[in-house]
Amino acid sequence: MDSAATWPGIVAEHVRSEAAPILGLPVSMEVGEQVGKWARYVLRVAVPLYHRLCPLEMSLSTAADDFVLDHSKEIRQGWNPFLVRRGDRLFRAEADRSINFAINFFERRQHDLEEVPEIALLGE
Repeated sequence: MDSAATWPGIVAEHVRSEAAPILGLPVSMEVGEQVGKWARYVLRVAVPLYHRLCPLEMSLSTAADDFVLDHSKEIRQGWNPFLVRRGDRLFRAEADRSINFAINFFERRQHDLEEVPEIALLGE
């Protein structure tokens, strides 16, 4: 959990370099930083669950679900009302990819392996 302090920056970089191109969205530094701040929110939910021996994947998934409920207005902002469901699916798919990234990152830290975001994204 030592990496929790640096997690928002890692997430911001992940959003700018990996998520934005997949979604076809232009992402400024400010957007990446905002998503990084939201990642801190997710950690505040996930870490206590994890400390109560809830599996990491379930902790992160629960935290992502809470985040979606609390921030649905921001998530849906700018979407055409007829495409909101598609936007929700895209957001959830990216959240799932981010959870996998976090799990891979965490597992590498547990085994004292070099922190290379590209490797974590590949799931190795």
